[in-house]
Amino acid sequence: PSRSDTVFSPRVGALYAVNDRVSVWASAGRGFRAPTLNELYRQFRVGSVVTLANHELGPERLTGTEAGVRLFPTRDVTVRATWFDNRVSDPVSNVTISSTPELVTQHRQNLGRTHIYGLQTDAEYRLSPEWHVSAGWLYSHATVTEFEANPSIIGNFLPQVPRHRASFDVTFTDPRLFDLTVDVQAIGWQFDDDQNT
Repeated sequence: PSRSDTVFSPRVGALYAVNDRVSVWASAGRGFRAPTLNELYRQFRVGSVVTLANHELGPERLTGTEAGVRLFPTRDVTVRATWFDNRVSDPVSNVTISSTPELVTQHRQNLGRTHIYGLQTDAEYRLSPEWHVSAGWLYSHATVTEFEANPSIIGNFLPQVPRHRASFDVTFTDPRLFDLTVDVQAIGWQFDDDQNT
């Protein structure tokens, strides 16, 4: 069936330069994500897990705040840190509706509410105009805070959202030749299901 949704997504932010080496910023806003065609209409199976589509899914809605600081300890070094706090209503997730040793059946549903907060940091060192080295770390605490259809998953971590991510990369840039980046990422543990089993 034909369908439409209207979502208001304002955002406001401010940046303040304390001095030449330090700046701070903050923002608040709302946003949304429409369900994908796969989530709405495509059923699929991986091993013993069947995931059913749901054509009645609505958009996810996010209300979030962020605050950060950017430091320039030297001319060639930049360090950034951002604290974020996001609350999502109606997030799309795969919810287990039945489970046997032979078959686990999941159904895509709008969960209710989730709370995601954490800290993102990164640093960049410019060795020369051509060579840059950077590293980053992200801590994300993402849990279900409300779900009337299955209250037993309240407090569980969101599936496929690791608490820790880290990255390190080296970049070579020469406009006359090419850009080359070598990137290494490490991802912490994560649950693959809403039951956190």
